[in-house]
Amino acid sequence: MKKLFGVAAAVAMALTGCGPSVCEDLEGASKTFGEKYKPCAEGETTTFPVSNTCSKDIEQCTDKEKEVVSDFARCIDKMHRCDPDNPDQFSNEVFTCVIDLYNGASEKCLVATGIFGGS
Repeated sequence: MKKLFGVAAAVAMALTGCGPSVCEDLEGASKTFGEKYKPCAEGETTTFPVSNTCSKDIEQCTDKEKEVVSDFARCIDKMHRCDPDNPDQFSNEVFTCVIDLYNGASEKCLVATGIFGGS
């Protein structure tokens, strides 16, 4: 399960973008992620942070990056609940979402949300 928690951390670090609706999408996806991971969490809290300055700092992201971030949030929302008997399925779904995010957003945009080394 620690490996899966590492996946959650990778998700957190991967988040980017914002703008009022994009930031709201990310906040919703964070809560959704925590709920979907809960059956495998072994008591750990697993949401990912969204910067409290997301809506201001979103300007660090291009319009395309903002789309990528919204797509990431939708990807998280579509994931299945983690099955303790098959946690690898959940991990694979997380990685699919994260890979698309990493491929579509710059480090500058990732940092702007506070997820990747920001505030």
